[in-house]
Amino acid sequence: MSEQNNQNLLLVSAIITALTIGFLIGGTFVYHSNNDIEIEQYQAVVFNTIGKTATVIDNYLLISLTNINIEIDSGQYGAHYNEKNNKLYLIHDGESELLTLDPQSLEIQSRVRVGPNLQHAGIFDDKGDIFFLISRDSNSLVMINTTTDKIISRIEVQEQPHHVALLSDSVAVTNTESQSISIVDFRELEVVNNIKIDADPLMIVSDKDERIIVGAIRPAKLFFIDNEEVKNSINLESDPHGIALTADGENVIVTLPEEDKVLIINMKGEIIKELQTGDFPHNIDIEPNGNYGYISNSNDATVSVIDLNKFEIIATIETGNGSHNVQFYNIMNSNTGLNVAKDDAKIVSANFNCGG
Repeated sequence: MSEQNNQNLLLVSAIITALTIGFLIGGTFVYHSNNDIEIEQYQAVVFNTIGKTATVIDNYLLISLTNINIEIDSGQYGAHYNEKNNKLYLIHDGESELLTLDPQSLEIQSRVRVGPNLQHAGIFDDKGDIFFLISRDSNSLVMINTTTDKIISRIEVQEQPHHVALLSDSVAVTNTESQSISIVDFRELEVVNNIKIDADPLMIVSDKDERIIVGAIRPAKLFFIDNEEVKNSINLESDPHGIALTADGENVIVTLPEEDKVLIINMKGEIIKELQTGDFPHNIDIEPNGNYGYISNSNDATVSVIDLNKFEIIATIETGNGSHNVQFYNIMNSNTGLNVAKDDAKIVSANFNCGG
C-alpha cells in the first residue's frame, strides 16, 4: 500500500474513532469514506439471549458501539436478516412464534404462529423468497413466504429435527433422534432421501451445492457428506456446536464449547489449527466479505474475531450477557434517515434512538 494510502487510512480511522465517540454519547453514527478507501457499510449485530439486548459492533474498528434493548423473554434465539425485504426474523428457541423485527430499531413488528418448539437455526433460499426453519416437536421443516410471512408448507422429516442447510435445489435437515439427515426437495415439497449416520446430528453447513458437513454428538464427530453419501468422518474431543465454511470452501470452522476453543479442519478431515476463544464458544458467523468470523462466547459476554486468512484471533469484543449469534447488515440504513453530505469526504450520518 502506498504512503499516501496509509495516511488516508490513518485519517479515516481517526475520523471514525472521533465520530464513534459522538455516537455513543448522542446516538449518532457517522460513516466516512473517500475516493481512495471504501469502508463496508454494515455492522455486526450480536444478539444476547440472557441480557435481552443486541450489541452493535463496528466491523472496521472492531469495537462495540452500543447495546439495544429487545422486548422479548430471555432464552436462546437466532436472528436472520433478509436483505431483500429489509426484515429481521427472530426465532425464540422453544417457543411457537417467529418474530419479525424492524432491523434498525429492533422493535417487534409481528408474530407468526409456526409450530411447537422452534429451533433457533433458519436459512433463506438464494433469492430470499423463502425462509426455512424447524419445528422440533412436530418433526417438520416449515417454509415461510418472506413477502407475506405466511406459511407455505410444513414438510414432515424424521424425529427431533434440529438444523437446516441449503443445497442447490433442496435443503438438508439434521434429525437428532433418528440419527439421520433428511434431503427435502422444496419445489416438490417432499423428502427425497434420509442419510443415516452413527451419531446424533445437530449442526449442519453446506456449500449450497451438494457438499454438507455435519457436527454430531453421542459420540462427538464431524461428518463429510457429498452427493448424499458419507465420504468421511472424524472423532472430536468433545461435542461440537457452531460450524461454518470458509469462503473458499476449503476449510470448516467448528466450535468446541466445553474446551473453549475453535478448530480449523480441512476437507480431508485434518485439524490444521486450534485456537483458544472466550468461555463457551457457541456459534460462528462469517462476515459477508469472508475475511473474518465472529465467535459468540456465551458465558463471558464476548465475541472473538478470527482472521480467516491467517487463522488467528485478532480481537475480543465485549457484548451483552449471553451472546448467541451474529448478523451482518447496516443497522443504520436509509430507514433511519441517512443523509449524504455534499462534499468530497462523503460523510454519511444516521440519527436514531439507540435504546440505551
